[in-house]
Amino acid sequence: ACPAWDGKNPTPVAGKCQVSTPSGDAVKYAGKDPDDATTWVLPDGRRAHVAGAEWRFDEADMLPGGPTLALPVPGSDLLLVVDAGYGAHALRLVDATKIASGTSPMIAYERFAVPSTLTSAAVWVEPDLALVGTADGVVQAFKVSRVDKTLARDAARTITLPLGVSDTGKPAPYAVGGLALSPDGKHLLVTPIFDTSSYVYDLTAPSSPVGSLSLGRGGTFAAAFDPHDATGRYAYASAWGGHAAIEIDLGDPTAPTKKRSVNC
Repeated sequence: ACPAWDGKNPTPVAGKCQVSTPSGDAVKYAGKDPDDATTWVLPDGRRAHVAGAEWRFDEADMLPGGPTLALPVPGSDLLLVVDAGYGAHALRLVDATKIASGTSPMIAYERFAVPSTLTSAAVWVEPDLALVGTADGVVQAFKVSRVDKTLARDAARTITLPLGVSDTGKPAPYAVGGLALSPDGKHLLVTPIFDTSSYVYDLTAPSSPVGSLSLGRGGTFAAAFDPHDATGRYAYASAWGGHAAIEIDLGDPTAPTKKRSVNC
């Protein structure tokens, strides 16, 4: 129990600590450490160290900070980087060996001025084709040369998609959420952002889909074939609408079926 209070304040006791002007690490702002270029000061005072190397894209006609996908070009040191951020969109061809060199690794890029778009979906098709999703009703084709290190739009191999719907359900150009290439490189699965229909294309004659399937929901943001299934029978689409993984049976590409939908 506390003793009875006598009505007086306690006698002050002088402490032994002294206040000094902050300096050194105590006054560093969040961001790159001015004394160590490999260290970043986080807002809570912790330190983070960069692993590897980085390059910030700095094209004058692009807003920074929008890369959403990096697709390796097999058999080379090249990367295809999709920029689907604010402002204009672009596909960049990057030499990965130059990222740590201090010089720009960007070899070439194709810019898509507003209102043209790209989405975060892309596949590589041997020997020289990159297919990238858009929200403009097409899967945009690009011809890429590993030898000459060149990148160019390829109108002849660009795939025109059926009419889709907008985010309000009104007719609009189909918006691509996911692209997946079958293991044999013959069939392309296209899944939607706003629509509910997915499509299968035979890349030897992609003028129209050979198969279609209603997923029952839109909002897919990725699609992929099972990497452990060389037959390419099953593909999967991840859907933010309902937080689900959708299994698609492509045993017959002309009549795909939805096998399962697993909520996450």
